[in-house]
Amino acid sequence: MDMNYLSCLEMLETASQPLRIAVTGGRHVGKTTALKLFYAEGCRMGISIYGVVENAVFVGERRVGYEFMDLFTKETCAVAHRTESLEYCFFDQAWVWAESKLKISQGYDVLIVDELGRIEAQNEGWMPMLCRSLKMYPRHLIASVRDDALPDIESILGKFDEIVWI
Repeated sequence: MDMNYLSCLEMLETASQPLRIAVTGGRHVGKTTALKLFYAEGCRMGISIYGVVENAVFVGERRVGYEFMDLFTKETCAVAHRTESLEYCFFDQAWVWAESKLKISQGYDVLIVDELGRIEAQNEGWMPMLCRSLKMYPRHLIASVRDDALPDIESILGKFDEIVWI
């Protein structure tokens, strides 16, 4: 595991207030994989950590959609599917599922959230429920953030304490 991950997790253990860490980079560079490493290492270190990542769904070599995955239970929920025009259509029940996971996360010290991107930069998708959850139950946040959305995400969530570039 890269020292950036370890040093970030160690920062969380000693912080006197909730920290926000962004894992950032372009499309398909390994942000989700990095979050999974944060989760695994955090569990190994005995950190109270909970998270949801967004996995790509493939049929053969073709990306056909995305699904959320609870890192603890491995439960999944379809988020979006790719239309014939190659745009993504989001499923409303995915946001209900995501909000239920944010409620579960309230009992943990660290929350991992995957893929804050262009939708969240417009204060949609994860963003409204994530802001409410963090305000009601302050805790550390580790979030993957698309590099092209980072300034807009910070304007909504506040400045990240640490940025890990992938």
